[in-house]
Amino acid sequence: MASWLPLFVGCLFLLNLRGNDCEKIQNQDMECKNAFLELYATKLYVDKSTFIRDFITMDIDLVLLTFPPKWGKTVAVDMLRAFLQINVDENGNHVTSPPDVFTDPNLKISRHQALIAAHHKQHPVIHVSLHDVQGTTVESMLPPLTEAIARAFDHHYYMQKVFSRAAVNASADDVIRTNARYHLHTFEQIRNRTADWKTLKTGLHMLAETLHAHFGKKVWILIDAYDHPIDIGQTQDLAEADVKMDYLRDLLQETFKDDTHLHKALLSGVMRVAKLNNFYGLSSVVETDMHLNHFLDDFGLKETEVDALFATHNLTGNLVEEAKGWYKGYGISSHVNRVEIVVYNPYSIAQFIKNKNVTNYWVQTQSVDILGNLFKSSEMEAVFLRLLSGESPKVVLEDQVFSSEELHMIHGALTAPSENAKRDLY
Repeated sequence: MASWLPLFVGCLFLLNLRGNDCEKIQNQDMECKNAFLELYATKLYVDKSTFIRDFITMDIDLVLLTFPPKWGKTVAVDMLRAFLQINVDENGNHVTSPPDVFTDPNLKISRHQALIAAHHKQHPVIHVSLHDVQGTTVESMLPPLTEAIARAFDHHYYMQKVFSRAAVNASADDVIRTNARYHLHTFEQIRNRTADWKTLKTGLHMLAETLHAHFGKKVWILIDAYDHPIDIGQTQDLAEADVKMDYLRDLLQETFKDDTHLHKALLSGVMRVAKLNNFYGLSSVVETDMHLNHFLDDFGLKETEVDALFATHNLTGNLVEEAKGWYKGYGISSHVNRVEIVVYNPYSIAQFIKNKNVTNYWVQTQSVDILGNLFKSSEMEAVFLRLLSGESPKVVLEDQVFSSEELHMIHGALTAPSENAKRDLY
C-alpha cells in the first residue's frame, strides 16, 4: 500500500491517510486480509481489539455509535466485519478459516477464547459503507447510494448461484422455485446497478432474509457513516436536505423493520439525526457517543498510548510537548470513577508522526464553511472570542439529537487549547 499511516482499529488502531483502502477492496477478501496483515506488521498501531468484545457482549439489537470525524469509526466497523464474517467458497459453502491476526496472543481480544470460539468467522455479515455517498440533491445522491448497496451485494455474489440452483430444483415445490427466481432477479438488478429505488430500499432486508435462510444463522448488519448522505455541509437548501433524509430514513426503516433475521446491528456516524433514528421494528436500541462511556477504551488515543507511539518513533523533546499541547482536545469523565480521561484525536497524532510537524491536520479533512452559522448564536460567538483572546472557556456538550435546522448550526466538533486557539481545532 502506498499510504503508510492507515488507521486500523481492530487488532490495530492505525490512521488512514488515503481513505478506506480495505473498504475499497472489500469484495476481494483475500486482498483485504493481506492489507490487515501488512498494517499489523508496522509499528504504527495501538491495540483497540477490545471493541470487538465490548460490542458483541452488549445485549442490544442495534447500537448507534456517534463520534467526531477521523476518530476511528470506519476502521472499527471494518475490523468487526473481518472478525465476524464467515468464510465461504464460491458456492456459498462454509469453509474453515486459516489463522489470522485476531488469534495473535499479543492482542487483547485473544484473552477471550470463549468469545473467539463462538464468534470468530462464524456469522453472515452485511457491511455497507456510506462514506462515498454524497450530493447536493437527491438525484446526485442516488447513484453513489446505489453503488454502496450494490457493493454489499457484491460481497455475497455466491448467493446468485444458490438462487440459480434452487430455481431449477425439480425436487423443490413451486413456491421455493418462484421465490428463488424473484431473489435471483433482484440480486442481478442490484449488482448490475439497474435497480429502482423501491428495490434498493428493501434490498438489504431481503439480503438479510436470504443469508439467514442459507446459513441458518441470523445476520449482523454494519453500516458505516450512516449520516454522511445527509451531511448538511453538502446541502445548503433545507428543503432538499429534508428530502434526502426521507430517502435515507426509508432505507434504514426497511432494513431494520423487524429483527426476524437480525442478530445485531451497528450504525456509525458523526451525528444523531432525529428523522433517521426511529427503529420501531427493533426491541432494543442504544445510542452512544464518546461521552457515554460504552466504548471508553476503544476510541481515541490515551496519554500512555500517545507516549508509546512517540517513543516507538523516537520522537522526544519540545516538539512532542508542543504536539501534545495541540492535540489533546477532549477530556472525558469516566462514569466508573468520575476521573477525567484525556484522549487525543488519532488522525492528528498520526499525521504529526508522519510529518514531524505540528499543524491543523484535522481541519484540512473537513469542510468548515458551515461553521459560519455557529456565529449566529451570540452565546457561541462569546465563547469563540474568549478562545481567540487566549482564555480556556468551559463548554458543556449536550446529549442531543439534531433536526435538519439544527444541523445547519453544528457540523463536526471543535476543541482547542488556549495558546493554539487560532491555529488548530485538534
